[in-house]
Amino acid sequence: MVEVTRTLQENFGLSSKKAMYRESEIRRHFPEAWIEGNEGLISAMTNHPKDRHVAREGILLRLRNFRDVEVITQCEDGSSAIEKILKLSPDLVFLDVQMPDMDGFEVLRALPQESLPKVVFLTAYEHHAVRAFEVNALDYLLKPVDDERFAAAIERARGYPGVHP
Repeated sequence: MVEVTRTLQENFGLSSKKAMYRESEIRRHFPEAWIEGNEGLISAMTNHPKDRHVAREGILLRLRNFRDVEVITQCEDGSSAIEKILKLSPDLVFLDVQMPDMDGFEVLRALPQESLPKVVFLTAYEHHAVRAFEVNALDYLLKPVDDERFAAAIERARGYPGVHP
């Protein structure tokens, strides 16, 4: 249990107390995740409503390290992502491949070409990478995301015209 708690602390920026609580919740809701090890754990975390929030918190914590990045919204599902992208016209979107009601690729297909922001996909599965780059993803981050890889994605975004994270 100590190893998983430490992973939650390091990868999602949780305090020790919150990480231990989150681990016990994940074990209770997803006992099958423990058969496959940490990869199954991370996949389970992103598919449970309570735990998607934890994953977003980890991204927000990382984004706070970049003073020129302004977080303008967060979305619970694909439908709200489409609505917010059309309303707010963000320069850059961190988009999970798997979300409630539709996947990240369906979100992009639903947007008019002229409204497409630059996208960094986040996922626990590497088999979506080719598809992500076919839709012109700026980057593709595998969960759990490490700080160096996350910083590289932000730097890549800074290098694109029209992107002011």
